[in-house]
Amino acid sequence: MYQALSTTGLELIRKSHGFGPTFGPRFSNHLPMAITAMQRLGASPAQLEKEYQRAADHLAPLGEALGVDTPALGEKTHNADFVEYYRSMLGKLGTEETLRRILPPLLPGISAGAFHGVIRLAYA
Repeated sequence: MYQALSTTGLELIRKSHGFGPTFGPRFSNHLPMAITAMQRLGASPAQLEKEYQRAADHLAPLGEALGVDTPALGEKTHNADFVEYYRSMLGKLGTEETLRRILPPLLPGISAGAFHGVIRLAYA
């Protein structure tokens, strides 16, 4: 029953990273997780494309990084800067040290979001 990610699935997940983590009145973007789950459950490439198009119609673009050295949590305009910030940390420090440094300041937000935060953390 478990299906490996296909080229189509991986490409749609990569494309979905071009959208911000939230949209509308504080709704969350679950497109990468939805594509992954659908793929693992055996969805066809056409079904994956259809879901991507359905979601893309209402998602907001991630935007461009502003070049902020230390992005501020909760500041939507810094979302793209966080992507670059964490990508840089991973490249320099590796996964374990990056998580050791970034999790403490993120934990209050994770606990505040309780259920949703745990789902995101488990997915990662």
